[in-house]
Amino acid sequence: MPTDPNRTSTEKREAKRLEVIHVASLKMNERGATSISLSDVAEGAGLSRNALYYYFKDRMDLIHACYLYAGEATEADLRIVQDERSGALQKLSSYIERTLLGGSAERAVLTDVDLLPEPRRQVICDINERNILLLESIVEQGIASGEIRKVDPKVTVQVIQGMLSWAQLWYRWADLEESKLANRYASAANGIAQVIFYGISSDRELQFNCDLKLPFLMARQINTFDSKSLYHEKRFQLIGAASLLFNCKGVDAASFDDIAEYIGATKGAIYHYFKDKPDLIKACFLQAFDQYEKIADIASKCNIDPLSKLLVVLHLNCQAQISNSPPLTLQGTTSPFAHKYASRSRAIASNLDDIRSAAVSEGLHRNTDKNIISLAPGAFFWIPRWYAKQSRISEIDLADEICKIMSVGIAMDHIERDS
Repeated sequence: MPTDPNRTSTEKREAKRLEVIHVASLKMNERGATSISLSDVAEGAGLSRNALYYYFKDRMDLIHACYLYAGEATEADLRIVQDERSGALQKLSSYIERTLLGGSAERAVLTDVDLLPEPRRQVICDINERNILLLESIVEQGIASGEIRKVDPKVTVQVIQGMLSWAQLWYRWADLEESKLANRYASAANGIAQVIFYGISSDRELQFNCDLKLPFLMARQINTFDSKSLYHEKRFQLIGAASLLFNCKGVDAASFDDIAEYIGATKGAIYHYFKDKPDLIKACFLQAFDQYEKIADIASKCNIDPLSKLLVVLHLNCQAQISNSPPLTLQGTTSPFAHKYASRSRAIASNLDDIRSAAVSEGLHRNTDKNIISLAPGAFFWIPRWYAKQSRISEIDLADEICKIMSVGIAMDHIERDS
Protein backbone atom coordinates (compact mmCIF):
# COMPACT_ATOMS: atom_id res chain seq x y z
CA MET A 1 0.00 0.00 0.00
CA PRO A 2 1.61 3.32 -1.08
CA THR A 3 2.19 5.86 1.65
CA ASP A 4 0.45 9.23 1.38
CA PRO A 5 2.91 11.90 2.62
CA ASN A 6 0.01 14.19 3.54
CA ARG A 7 -1.49 11.80 6.06
CA THR A 8 -0.80 12.29 9.75
CA SER A 9 0.89 9.60 11.81
CA THR A 10 -2.48 8.79 13.42
CA GLU A 11 -4.10 8.31 10.00
CA LYS A 12 -1.21 6.12 8.84
CA ARG A 13 -1.45 4.01 11.96
CA GLU A 14 -5.20 3.56 11.50
CA ALA A 15 -4.75 2.65 7.83
CA LYS A 16 -2.18 0.00 8.71
CA ARG A 17 -4.35 -1.28 11.54
CA LEU A 18 -7.24 -1.66 9.10
CA GLU A 19 -4.99 -3.48 6.66
CA VAL A 20 -4.08 -5.98 9.39
CA ILE A 21 -7.79 -6.50 10.12
CA HIS A 22 -8.48 -7.18 6.44
CA VAL A 23 -5.68 -9.75 6.24
CA ALA A 24 -6.72 -11.43 9.49
CA SER A 25 -10.41 -11.53 8.50
CA LEU A 26 -9.59 -13.40 5.31
CA LYS A 27 -7.45 -15.90 7.20
CA MET A 28 -10.15 -16.36 9.87
CA ASN A 29 -12.68 -17.21 7.18
CA GLU A 30 -10.21 -19.60 5.60
CA ARG A 31 -9.19 -21.58 8.70
CA GLY A 32 -11.17 -20.43 11.72
CA ALA A 33 -10.43 -17.78 14.32
CA THR A 34 -7.98 -19.64 16.55
CA SER A 35 -6.09 -21.12 13.61
CA ILE A 36 -4.77 -17.79 12.39
CA SER A 37 -1.04 -17.31 12.74
CA LEU A 38 0.05 -13.88 13.93
CA SER A 39 3.25 -14.32 11.92
CA ASP A 40 1.24 -14.99 8.74
CA VAL A 41 -1.04 -12.02 9.42
CA ALA A 42 1.94 -9.74 10.03
CA GLU A 43 3.65 -10.91 6.84
CA GLY A 44 0.44 -10.39 4.85
CA ALA A 45 0.22 -6.82 6.13
CA GLY A 46 3.92 -6.11 5.50
CA LEU A 47 4.89 -6.08 9.17
CA SER A 48 7.17 -8.03 11.45
CA ARG A 49 5.46 -10.08 14.15
CA ASN A 50 6.81 -7.73 16.81
CA ALA A 51 5.45 -4.72 14.92
CA LEU A 52 2.00 -6.33 14.92
CA TYR A 53 1.86 -5.90 18.70
CA TYR A 54 1.96 -2.15 18.15
CA TYR A 55 -1.61 -2.48 16.82
CA PHE A 56 -3.01 -5.46 18.76
CA LYS A 57 -1.91 -6.75 22.14
CA ASP A 58 -2.64 -10.43 21.37
CA ARG A 59 -4.54 -12.77 19.07
CA MET A 60 -7.83 -12.40 20.97
CA ASP A 61 -7.57 -8.62 20.60
CA LEU A 62 -7.13 -9.08 16.85
CA ILE A 63 -10.06 -11.52 16.59
CA HIS A 64 -12.27 -9.05 18.46
CA ALA A 65 -11.17 -6.23 16.14
CA CYS A 66 -12.06 -8.32 13.07
CA TYR A 67 -15.55 -9.11 14.38
CA LEU A 68 -16.04 -5.50 15.45
CA TYR A 69 -15.04 -4.25 12.01
CA ALA A 70 -17.42 -6.71 10.32
CA GLY A 71 -20.33 -5.66 12.51
CA GLU A 72 -19.69 -1.93 12.22
CA ALA A 73 -19.14 -2.10 8.44
CA THR A 74 -22.44 -3.95 8.07
CA GLU A 75 -24.21 -1.40 10.26
CA ALA A 76 -22.77 1.47 8.21
CA ASP A 77 -23.96 -0.19 5.00
CA LEU A 78 -27.45 -0.66 6.41
CA ARG A 79 -27.66 2.96 7.57
CA ILE A 80 -26.74 4.14 4.07
CA VAL A 81 -29.19 1.73 2.43
CA GLN A 82 -31.98 2.69 4.81
CA ASP A 83 -31.62 6.36 3.80
CA GLU A 84 -31.97 5.57 0.09
CA ARG A 85 -35.06 6.97 -1.61
CA SER A 86 -36.13 3.59 -2.93
CA GLY A 87 -38.32 0.63 -2.24
CA ALA A 88 -37.51 -2.26 0.06
CA LEU A 89 -36.31 -4.59 -2.70
CA GLN A 90 -33.88 -2.02 -4.03
CA LYS A 91 -32.59 -1.41 -0.52
CA LEU A 92 -32.04 -5.13 -0.02
CA SER A 93 -30.35 -5.35 -3.41
CA SER A 94 -28.06 -2.46 -2.49
CA TYR A 95 -27.25 -4.12 0.81
CA ILE A 96 -26.32 -7.42 -0.89
CA GLU A 97 -24.08 -5.58 -3.36
CA ARG A 98 -22.42 -3.46 -0.67
CA THR A 99 -21.72 -6.55 1.44
CA LEU A 100 -20.14 -8.61 -1.33
CA LEU A 101 -18.99 -6.00 -3.86
CA GLY A 102 -18.49 -2.85 -1.80
CA GLY A 103 -14.72 -3.17 -1.52
CA SER A 104 -11.77 -5.50 -1.76
CA ALA A 105 -11.80 -6.36 1.95
CA GLU A 106 -13.38 -9.59 3.16
CA ARG A 107 -15.27 -9.34 6.43
CA ALA A 108 -14.94 -11.94 9.14
CA VAL A 109 -17.93 -14.29 9.24
CA LEU A 110 -19.35 -14.31 12.78
CA THR A 111 -18.99 -18.03 13.49
CA ASP A 112 -16.71 -18.01 16.55
CA VAL A 113 -17.97 -15.00 18.51
CA ASP A 114 -18.35 -17.20 21.60
CA LEU A 115 -14.55 -17.32 21.76
CA LEU A 116 -14.53 -13.75 23.01
CA PRO A 117 -14.62 -13.01 26.74
CA GLU A 118 -17.27 -10.74 28.17
CA PRO A 119 -17.94 -7.86 27.69
CA ARG A 120 -16.38 -8.03 24.21
CA ARG A 121 -18.66 -10.84 23.14
CA GLN A 122 -21.74 -8.87 24.13
CA VAL A 123 -20.54 -5.83 22.17
CA ILE A 124 -20.42 -7.90 18.98
CA CYS A 125 -23.76 -9.56 19.73
CA ASP A 126 -25.39 -6.17 20.32
CA ILE A 127 -24.12 -4.81 16.99
CA ASN A 128 -25.31 -7.94 15.20
CA GLU A 129 -28.74 -7.67 16.82
CA ARG A 130 -29.04 -4.03 15.71
CA ASN A 131 -28.16 -5.05 12.17
CA ILE A 132 -30.77 -7.81 12.19
CA LEU A 133 -33.42 -5.37 13.40
CA LEU A 134 -32.47 -2.87 10.69
CA LEU A 135 -32.85 -5.55 8.03
CA GLU A 136 -36.13 -6.72 9.49
CA SER A 137 -37.46 -3.15 9.35
CA ILE A 138 -36.67 -3.01 5.62
CA VAL A 139 -38.52 -6.29 5.00
CA GLU A 140 -41.46 -5.09 7.10
CA GLN A 141 -41.50 -1.84 5.11
CA GLY A 142 -41.75 -3.87 1.90
CA ILE A 143 -44.59 -6.00 3.27
CA ALA A 144 -46.50 -2.89 4.39
CA SER A 145 -46.10 -1.24 0.95
CA GLY A 146 -47.15 -4.38 -0.93
CA GLU A 147 -43.73 -4.79 -2.52
CA ILE A 148 -42.87 -7.93 -0.56
CA ARG A 149 -45.03 -10.99 0.05
CA LYS A 150 -46.34 -11.73 3.54
CA VAL A 151 -43.24 -13.62 4.59
CA ASP A 152 -41.81 -14.06 8.07
CA PRO A 153 -39.42 -11.07 8.36
CA LYS A 154 -37.24 -12.77 10.97
CA VAL A 155 -36.73 -15.93 8.92
CA THR A 156 -36.28 -13.93 5.70
CA VAL A 157 -33.51 -11.83 7.24
CA GLN A 158 -31.75 -14.91 8.59
CA VAL A 159 -31.83 -16.50 5.13
CA ILE A 160 -30.35 -13.35 3.59
CA GLN A 161 -27.64 -13.04 6.25
CA GLY A 162 -26.92 -16.76 6.11
CA MET A 163 -26.42 -16.72 2.37
CA LEU A 164 -24.23 -13.62 2.52
CA SER A 165 -22.05 -15.24 5.19
CA TRP A 166 -21.79 -18.50 3.23
CA ALA A 167 -20.94 -16.49 0.09
CA GLN A 168 -17.61 -15.65 1.74
CA LEU A 169 -16.84 -19.34 2.33
CA TRP A 170 -18.56 -21.41 -0.37
CA TYR A 171 -15.93 -21.14 -3.11
CA ARG A 172 -13.46 -23.11 -1.00
CA TRP A 173 -15.84 -26.06 -1.26
CA ALA A 174 -17.06 -25.49 -4.82
CA ASP A 175 -13.64 -26.15 -6.39
CA LEU A 176 -14.03 -23.22 -8.81
CA GLU A 177 -11.73 -22.71 -11.76
CA GLU A 178 -9.26 -19.83 -11.45
CA SER A 179 -11.18 -17.75 -14.01
CA LYS A 180 -14.41 -18.12 -12.04
CA LEU A 181 -12.69 -17.59 -8.70
CA ALA A 182 -11.95 -13.94 -9.52
CA ASN A 183 -15.67 -13.25 -10.10
CA ARG A 184 -16.98 -15.32 -7.19
CA TYR A 185 -18.54 -12.41 -5.31
CA ALA A 186 -20.23 -10.95 -8.39
CA SER A 187 -21.66 -14.38 -9.12
CA ALA A 188 -22.75 -14.83 -5.51
CA ALA A 189 -24.37 -11.38 -5.26
CA ASN A 190 -26.34 -11.96 -8.46
CA GLY A 191 -27.38 -15.48 -7.49
CA ILE A 192 -28.49 -14.53 -3.99
CA ALA A 193 -30.54 -11.54 -5.14
CA GLN A 194 -32.17 -13.57 -7.93
CA VAL A 195 -33.27 -16.37 -5.64
CA ILE A 196 -34.23 -14.31 -2.58
CA PHE A 197 -36.36 -11.94 -4.65
CA TYR A 198 -37.86 -14.23 -7.30
CA GLY A 199 -37.16 -17.81 -6.23
CA ILE A 200 -35.99 -20.74 -8.30
CA SER A 201 -39.44 -21.79 -9.49
CA SER A 202 -40.80 -20.64 -12.86
CA ASP A 203 -44.24 -20.73 -11.22
CA ARG A 204 -44.24 -17.92 -8.69
CA GLU A 205 -47.47 -19.21 -7.17
CA LEU A 206 -46.02 -22.66 -6.56
CA GLN A 207 -47.39 -24.47 -3.51
CA PHE A 208 -44.75 -26.93 -2.30
CA ASN A 209 -45.39 -29.40 0.48
CA CYS A 210 -42.93 -31.90 1.91
CA ASP A 211 -44.47 -34.82 3.80
CA LEU A 212 -41.14 -36.51 4.49
CA LYS A 213 -39.95 -36.54 8.10
CA LEU A 214 -36.20 -36.84 8.53
CA PRO A 215 -36.16 -38.82 11.84
CA PHE A 216 -37.98 -41.71 10.14
CA LEU A 217 -35.74 -41.58 7.08
CA MET A 218 -32.56 -41.55 9.18
CA ALA A 219 -33.64 -44.20 11.70
CA ARG A 220 -30.89 -46.70 12.55
CA GLN A 221 -31.07 -50.33 13.66
CA ILE A 222 -29.51 -50.82 17.09
CA ASN A 223 -28.88 -54.13 18.81
CA THR A 224 -28.84 -53.27 22.51
CA PHE A 225 -27.34 -56.67 23.33
CA ASP A 226 -24.37 -56.23 21.01
CA SER A 227 -21.46 -54.28 22.49
CA LYS A 228 -20.14 -53.23 19.06
CA SER A 229 -23.55 -51.89 18.02
CA LEU A 230 -23.85 -49.96 21.28
CA TYR A 231 -20.33 -48.56 20.87
CA HIS A 232 -21.15 -47.20 17.40
CA GLU A 233 -24.47 -45.80 18.59
CA LYS A 234 -22.84 -43.96 21.49
CA ARG A 235 -20.18 -42.66 19.12
CA PHE A 236 -22.87 -41.49 16.69
CA GLN A 237 -24.73 -39.67 19.46
CA LEU A 238 -21.53 -38.08 20.71
CA ILE A 239 -20.73 -36.83 17.21
CA GLY A 240 -24.26 -35.45 16.92
CA ALA A 241 -23.99 -33.60 20.22
CA ALA A 242 -20.58 -32.21 19.28
CA SER A 243 -21.88 -31.12 15.86
CA LEU A 244 -24.79 -29.31 17.50
CA LEU A 245 -22.45 -27.39 19.82
CA PHE A 246 -19.99 -26.70 16.98
CA ASN A 247 -22.86 -25.33 14.89
CA CYS A 248 -24.25 -23.19 17.72
CA LYS A 249 -21.00 -21.88 19.23
CA GLY A 250 -18.50 -22.30 16.38
CA VAL A 251 -15.95 -25.09 16.09
CA ASP A 252 -13.21 -23.05 17.72
CA ALA A 253 -15.37 -21.84 20.60
CA ALA A 254 -16.89 -25.20 21.64
CA SER A 255 -14.50 -27.14 23.88
CA PHE A 256 -14.35 -30.74 25.06
CA ASP A 257 -15.58 -29.47 28.44
CA ASP A 258 -18.64 -27.90 26.76
CA ILE A 259 -19.42 -31.13 24.95
CA ALA A 260 -18.95 -33.26 28.08
CA GLU A 261 -21.24 -30.97 30.08
CA TYR A 262 -23.88 -31.03 27.32
CA ILE A 263 -24.05 -34.84 27.16
CA GLY A 264 -23.68 -35.27 30.92
CA ALA A 265 -20.41 -37.17 30.74
CA THR A 266 -16.81 -36.67 31.72
CA LYS A 267 -14.18 -35.37 29.36
CA GLY A 268 -12.45 -38.72 29.80
CA ALA A 269 -15.49 -40.45 28.28
CA ILE A 270 -15.03 -38.42 25.09
CA TYR A 271 -11.36 -39.47 24.95
CA HIS A 272 -12.56 -43.08 24.94
CA TYR A 273 -13.91 -42.44 21.43
CA PHE A 274 -11.65 -39.66 20.10
CA LYS A 275 -7.98 -39.02 20.76
CA ASP A 276 -8.29 -35.21 20.58
CA LYS A 277 -10.48 -32.37 19.31
CA PRO A 278 -9.19 -32.49 15.69
CA ASP A 279 -10.08 -36.21 15.64
CA LEU A 280 -13.61 -35.36 16.82
CA ILE A 281 -13.95 -32.53 14.29
CA LYS A 282 -12.93 -34.89 11.48
CA ALA A 283 -15.50 -37.46 12.65
CA CYS A 284 -18.20 -34.75 12.71
CA PHE A 285 -17.18 -33.65 9.23
CA LEU A 286 -17.34 -37.19 7.79
CA GLN A 287 -20.65 -37.97 9.48
CA ALA A 288 -22.05 -34.69 8.14
CA PHE A 289 -21.24 -35.69 4.57
CA ASP A 290 -22.85 -39.08 5.18
CA GLN A 291 -26.01 -37.17 6.12
CA TYR A 292 -25.78 -34.69 3.24
CA GLU A 293 -25.29 -37.54 0.76
CA LYS A 294 -28.18 -39.55 2.18
CA ILE A 295 -30.52 -36.55 1.99
CA ALA A 296 -29.58 -35.93 -1.65
CA ASP A 297 -30.01 -39.63 -2.41
CA ILE A 298 -33.45 -39.78 -0.75
CA ALA A 299 -34.67 -36.81 -2.79
CA SER A 300 -33.24 -38.07 -6.08
CA LYS A 301 -35.15 -41.36 -5.66
CA CYS A 302 -38.51 -39.68 -4.97
CA ASN A 303 -41.08 -40.11 -7.74
CA ILE A 304 -41.61 -36.38 -8.17
CA ASP A 305 -40.58 -33.66 -10.63
CA PRO A 306 -36.97 -32.39 -10.52
CA LEU A 307 -37.83 -29.01 -9.00
CA SER A 308 -39.65 -30.71 -6.14
CA LYS A 309 -36.61 -32.96 -5.62
CA LEU A 310 -34.44 -29.88 -5.07
CA LEU A 311 -36.95 -28.47 -2.61
CA VAL A 312 -37.10 -31.80 -0.77
CA VAL A 313 -33.30 -31.63 -0.38
CA LEU A 314 -33.66 -28.13 1.07
CA HIS A 315 -36.53 -29.10 3.38
CA LEU A 316 -34.73 -32.18 4.73
CA ASN A 317 -31.53 -30.20 5.29
CA CYS A 318 -33.52 -27.63 7.26
CA GLN A 319 -35.04 -30.44 9.35
CA ALA A 320 -31.57 -31.89 9.88
CA GLN A 321 -30.16 -28.63 11.21
CA ILE A 322 -33.01 -28.34 13.72
CA SER A 323 -32.47 -31.87 15.04
CA ASN A 324 -30.50 -32.87 18.14
CA SER A 325 -27.89 -34.55 15.92
CA PRO A 326 -27.42 -32.12 13.02
CA PRO A 327 -24.74 -32.47 10.37
CA LEU A 328 -21.78 -30.21 11.01
CA THR A 329 -22.09 -26.96 9.09
CA LEU A 330 -19.11 -26.10 6.89
CA GLN A 331 -17.04 -23.40 8.60
CA GLY A 332 -13.61 -21.88 8.26
CA THR A 333 -12.22 -24.35 10.80
CA THR A 334 -13.32 -27.28 8.63
CA SER A 335 -11.93 -25.81 5.39
CA PRO A 336 -8.69 -27.85 5.60
CA PHE A 337 -10.93 -30.83 4.80
CA ALA A 338 -12.26 -29.07 1.69
CA HIS A 339 -9.40 -30.15 -0.55
CA LYS A 340 -8.92 -33.59 1.00
CA TYR A 341 -12.58 -34.55 0.62
CA ALA A 342 -13.41 -32.35 -2.36
CA SER A 343 -14.66 -35.34 -4.35
CA ARG A 344 -17.58 -35.84 -1.93
CA SER A 345 -18.53 -32.17 -2.10
CA ARG A 346 -18.29 -32.18 -5.90
CA ALA A 347 -20.32 -35.38 -6.17
CA ILE A 348 -23.23 -33.93 -4.17
CA ALA A 349 -23.11 -30.66 -6.13
CA SER A 350 -22.93 -32.54 -9.44
CA ASN A 351 -25.91 -34.72 -8.52
CA LEU A 352 -27.99 -31.70 -7.53
CA ASP A 353 -26.89 -29.74 -10.59
CA ASP A 354 -28.08 -32.59 -12.82
CA ILE A 355 -31.48 -32.38 -11.11
CA ARG A 356 -31.44 -28.60 -11.52
CA SER A 357 -30.62 -28.91 -15.25
CA ALA A 358 -33.53 -31.30 -15.69
CA ALA A 359 -35.84 -28.85 -13.90
CA VAL A 360 -34.65 -26.00 -16.16
CA SER A 361 -35.16 -28.19 -19.27
CA GLU A 362 -38.72 -28.96 -18.19
CA GLY A 363 -39.43 -25.27 -17.64
CA LEU A 364 -39.89 -25.71 -13.90
CA HIS A 365 -36.73 -23.95 -12.69
CA ARG A 366 -35.79 -20.40 -13.61
CA ASN A 367 -32.46 -20.12 -15.41
CA THR A 368 -30.66 -18.61 -12.43
CA ASP A 369 -26.92 -18.61 -11.83
CA LYS A 370 -25.98 -22.30 -11.61
CA ASN A 371 -23.79 -21.57 -8.58
CA ILE A 372 -27.00 -21.34 -6.56
CA ILE A 373 -26.57 -25.08 -5.89
CA SER A 374 -23.31 -24.35 -4.04
CA LEU A 375 -24.67 -21.20 -2.39
CA ALA A 376 -27.93 -22.79 -1.17
CA PRO A 377 -26.49 -24.20 2.10
CA GLY A 378 -26.33 -20.60 3.32
CA ALA A 379 -30.13 -20.75 3.49
CA PHE A 380 -29.99 -23.29 6.35
CA PHE A 381 -26.50 -23.25 7.92
CA TRP A 382 -27.62 -20.48 10.29
CA ILE A 383 -30.49 -22.50 11.78
CA PRO A 384 -28.89 -24.19 14.84
CA ARG A 385 -27.51 -20.97 16.36
CA TRP A 386 -30.78 -19.10 15.77
CA TYR A 387 -33.34 -21.81 16.47
CA ALA A 388 -31.96 -22.59 19.93
CA LYS A 389 -33.23 -19.16 21.02
CA GLN A 390 -36.67 -19.47 19.36
CA SER A 391 -39.93 -20.88 20.65
CA ARG A 392 -42.45 -19.30 18.33
CA ILE A 393 -42.06 -21.46 15.21
CA SER A 394 -42.10 -25.24 14.83
CA GLU A 395 -39.41 -27.22 13.03
CA ILE A 396 -41.63 -28.06 10.05
CA ASP A 397 -43.03 -24.53 9.80
CA LEU A 398 -39.50 -23.14 9.68
CA ALA A 399 -38.47 -25.58 6.95
CA ASP A 400 -41.67 -24.73 5.04
CA GLU A 401 -40.98 -20.99 5.29
CA ILE A 402 -37.39 -21.33 4.04
CA CYS A 403 -38.56 -23.47 1.12
CA LYS A 404 -41.24 -20.89 0.31
CA ILE A 405 -38.66 -18.08 0.22
CA MET A 406 -36.26 -20.08 -1.93
CA SER A 407 -38.91 -21.42 -4.31
CA VAL A 408 -41.02 -18.34 -5.12
CA GLY A 409 -39.02 -15.47 -3.62
CA ILE A 410 -40.16 -12.57 -1.48
CA ALA A 411 -41.00 -10.05 -4.24
CA MET A 412 -44.72 -9.54 -4.80
CA ASP A 413 -44.38 -8.89 -8.53
CA HIS A 414 -42.00 -10.73 -10.86
CA ILE A 415 -39.57 -8.69 -12.93
CA GLU A 416 -37.80 -10.84 -15.48
CA ARG A 417 -34.07 -10.76 -14.72
CA ASP A 418 -32.93 -14.10 -16.02
CA SER A 419 -29.55 -14.01 -17.72
